[in-house]
Amino acid sequence: MSSSVESTQPKSQYHHFVPRFILRNFSHPYKPPNSQSGFTKRGRRKPVNGYYVGDPMLHGINLANSTAEITETPVAKTFGQMDMYRDFAHSSNQHHIERQLSQLEARASEIISKIRKAFEAKATNIWVTRTDRDALRKFLFIMKYRGSLFYKRFRHQHIDDYKENDKEKLHRYMREKGFQKPVDVWFDNIKAILELKIATDFKWVDTIRNRIYPDDAEWFINNMQHFYLALCTPNSPDDEFLLTENAYSIYEGRDSYTFDPQTNQITLKCYTETHIFAPISPRLIFVLRNLLLPIPLEDQDEATRNQRQSMMDLTTVQHNHPDEGITMLEDLPITKARNSYSKVENGKLVTLDGKPHIPKCGDKFNFRFFPISSDHIGIINGVMLEESREISTIIFNSPRGARRALEFYLPMSCNGGFKGVTGAPDDPRLVCLKKLEQAAGLLGSSAVAVYKTVTPTRMSEDEILESLGKRLERDMPNVSIPSYAKLGGTPRAMFKDIDQSSKMLNMRIKTDVWSQGLSPEIREEIRERVRDLFCEYAMPRRVLLYLKDVRVMKTVGPEVWKSRDEGKFKGVEMGGAEDVIANASHLFRDAESMCQTMYQATLNKLLLTGDPDYGIRGPLTYDDEGGRRYQQERHLVFSPLGSICDCGIPRLSTLASIYRKTLLTTKPSFLPTNPLLTPSQNTEDCLRFLVRQDFYGAMMGVDFEGVDEGELEMVLFEVVYPAWGGRWKDDEEGMEERGAGLMGRMAVVVAVVLAVEWLAADR
Repeated sequence: MSSSVESTQPKSQYHHFVPRFILRNFSHPYKPPNSQSGFTKRGRRKPVNGYYVGDPMLHGINLANSTAEITETPVAKTFGQMDMYRDFAHSSNQHHIERQLSQLEARASEIISKIRKAFEAKATNIWVTRTDRDALRKFLFIMKYRGSLFYKRFRHQHIDDYKENDKEKLHRYMREKGFQKPVDVWFDNIKAILELKIATDFKWVDTIRNRIYPDDAEWFINNMQHFYLALCTPNSPDDEFLLTENAYSIYEGRDSYTFDPQTNQITLKCYTETHIFAPISPRLIFVLRNLLLPIPLEDQDEATRNQRQSMMDLTTVQHNHPDEGITMLEDLPITKARNSYSKVENGKLVTLDGKPHIPKCGDKFNFRFFPISSDHIGIINGVMLEESREISTIIFNSPRGARRALEFYLPMSCNGGFKGVTGAPDDPRLVCLKKLEQAAGLLGSSAVAVYKTVTPTRMSEDEILESLGKRLERDMPNVSIPSYAKLGGTPRAMFKDIDQSSKMLNMRIKTDVWSQGLSPEIREEIRERVRDLFCEYAMPRRVLLYLKDVRVMKTVGPEVWKSRDEGKFKGVEMGGAEDVIANASHLFRDAESMCQTMYQATLNKLLLTGDPDYGIRGPLTYDDEGGRRYQQERHLVFSPLGSICDCGIPRLSTLASIYRKTLLTTKPSFLPTNPLLTPSQNTEDCLRFLVRQDFYGAMMGVDFEGVDEGELEMVLFEVVYPAWGGRWKDDEEGMEERGAGLMGRMAVVVAVVLAVEWLAADR
C-alpha cells in the first residue's frame, strides 16, 4: 500500500531560476583531465568525475565557503534549487508554476535567439514587434521576481518568519485573500503575471492591480512602463559580462538610509532603480533604463523635458543628499529604440501621419546594438560584484574576462556608496570583498580591495533639534497640541517634527514650481504622488503638522507665510478638520489610511472655506458658471481618496461594503439616480447617504476616547465623503426624507439578501 502511494507522489525536480538557454551562452564543453580520455576502447563516451565529454560546463567563483574557489559546474545543476517552485498546496499538479515558467522561457528563447543571431552576424540593429517586445519585458520582470532573492523573501511557512518591512501589509493581504503562507502569495503572483495578457489597450494595468499583492503589482507596472530596453555589447574584445546568481534581481541606482542612534539600526529610507541588467551572453546584455534620465530626441519637446525634470527632482529630493545624483551610468551611450510609426522632423520626433499614435500589435521597434566602453562594462560588472555579499556563485566565460572585471572593481573608488563597510570583522560586504580578492589571486591578479569604513553619525542639525527638544521637555513638559500628542508627539520630538514638516511643505512647493507649464492632469498626478509618499512613509504626527502648515499658508497667502510676520497671523484658526481625524486615529485600520483621510479632509475643507459657494449650492444653470460649479462638485465629491467602502474605519467600511453588495446584487428600482453621474457614482452617492444615516448604529459600543461623535460625523460626511449636492440648502429637508426612506427600504433588502446567503450556506 505504501509503495503504491509513494509511486503517485510527484517527484522532486531541480528548478532553474536562470534558464538553461542563457546559461549555455556562458558555457564550454567538458574536457576530462589529460590522463583520462572520456571514451571506452570501443569509442563510446563514459563519465569522468560524473560528466561526459562535451557536457556544457560553467566556470565560476564559489563564495559559499570561508575562502573563494574557482570551480567548474554543469549547466544542469547551476543557478537552481530542488523544488524551488513546487506548490505543495496544489494537490493535482505541484509543478504547475515550473511548467508555466517553461512556457514563457520557450517564448523568450525564440525572441532572444533572433536577437543573438543578428548580433553574431554583425548586424548593427534588429527590428522587434510590439508583441515580442512586451513578451520579452514580461520575461525580464519574471527573471527578477522568480530569483533567489525573492525565494528568500517569500519562502516561509508562516508570516512570523517574514522579515521585510511590508510584513503588516502582506499579512493583511493574506487574511483578505485566504492565503496561509507567504510563499502562497509569491506563487500566486508569479502565476498571475505569467497568465497576464499584455494588450495595447492597457487594460492589463487594472487587471494586475486587482489580481495580485498591490505593492508587487505597482512594481511590475513601473518596471513595464517607466523603463525602456536597450541592447549593449563591449567595445573591446577583451571585456566580458559576468553572470552572478542575483544578476537579474539587482539594480544600479541610489539607496538612502536612516540611522537610529538609540538602537544603532540602519534602515533603508528610499531607493531609486535607474538601470536593471539582464546578461544574455558574455558579449551581450539587456539594459532597462529609467525614463527619469534624459532622452535627447524626446527632450527637444519642452513640455516633455520639463515633465521629465520634474519627476527627476521629485525623486532625488527624497534622498539624503539630493545633489549627489542617482546613477553612475548617466553617460551610458544608449537611447530608446526607434519605431515604425514616427520620424524625426526638424530635430523632433513626430508621428508619420501627424496624429497621436494608437498602439497596435503590428508596431515595430528598431533596437541598436550599442557598443559601450571598458569603464561602463567595469561599472556594470562592479554593480553585480557589489551585490554579491549574499550569494554563493559568480559565473564567468573566460578567466581573462573575470580577472579584468575584478581588477576594475576591487581598486575602484568608493564613491556612490560603493564598498562601504562597517568595520566589523564579520561585516558581509567586507567578507565578500576579501573573498573576491582571493578569487582575483587565483586568476593570476594581484588586485587589492579598496573599501571605506562607514561610521554612521547624526548630522549636527539633528543634534541641535534634539537638544532643543530636550530643553522644551525639561522647561515646558505640558506644551503640546492635543491632536499632535494623540499621534505620539512629545515636547522632545516637537522641534524635529516641525523641521521635518517644513521640509515636506518645501518639497510640495518645489514640485508645484517644477511642474509649471505642464497640463493640469499631469500636475495633479504629481501632487497625488507626493501625497501618497507622505502618507505612506512620514510619521503621522508630521503629516498633521504639515497639513496645518498648508492650511495656514493657504489662509494667509504665500507672501505673508514667507514673511513670518506674527501680527498677520492673528485670527487664523489653529484647529481644523485634520485635528478631528487625528483625534480619531485609534478608530482607523492603520496609520496610512488615517493620514490619507486627514489629508483629504484638510484639502476639501480649504476648498469649502475659501469659497462658501463652492460646488453645487442650488439649481445648476446651463452656462459657463453652471459648468464650473459642476466640475467643482465632481472634484470635491469624487476625490482621489475613493469610496466610502475604503474609508479605513473598519466598522464603516464593512457597513458600506454590505450595502454596496446589496445594491449591486439586487439592483432595487427605488434607488434615486442622478443623470449627471455614472452608475458607479450613483451607487457611491447612495452609499454615503446610507452609511451616514446608520453612522451611530455602526459605531455603537466603540470607545471614542473623547472624540466628539457629531464633529467626526460632520467631517467624514460633509468634508471627506460628501454626497452629491449635499450643501444645497433649499433641499436639506428633502435629503433627510430621502435618507430615511432609503434606510427603511434598504433594511428590508439587506435582510432578504442575508437570509438567502444564510440558507445557501446552510445547504
